[in-house]
Amino acid sequence: LARGFIAQRPAALVVELGANDAIRASFARAGQGQSLLQRIRAGIAANVTQMMREVTATVPCLVLVTAPAYPTSLFGARELYASEAAAIDQTLRATAAAAGPRVRIADWAQASAAHHSAGAGGWFLADDVHPNSAGNGALVALVQSEIESCPGALGPS
Repeated sequence: LARGFIAQRPAALVVELGANDAIRASFARAGQGQSLLQRIRAGIAANVTQMMREVTATVPCLVLVTAPAYPTSLFGARELYASEAAAIDQTLRATAAAAGPRVRIADWAQASAAHHSAGAGGWFLADDVHPNSAGNGALVALVQSEIESCPGALGPS
């Protein structure tokens, strides 16, 4: 999928991933599928590494968005999801830190951590994974800020 976008030569590419992988990994953990869990974790790391190689060669700015690492009611995953999302987020943070200034982290997990409430002031729907209107606005602002701080992208260098 990223190859199609790369061919368009964008100034920045934003990749938001991890929530679905965390759900899959939490199913593997709950079902005692350690072999499957290890394959999922290794696949995530390999996919992020491959994407980094392909994207950073041609795109001036790559923004990786972390997933919310908060217990979710989706499929009953609860704390298992939070744990797996946190592990994926750490992989993304470490990958970005090692890659240099053209790879940025929009740390949605950290920025949204205090806003998990479906009530007034909350940024999430009841499942605590998908943002509501206020959350979407906050997420867009966070990503825009990272793009603007990326050398050679849309903002100042």
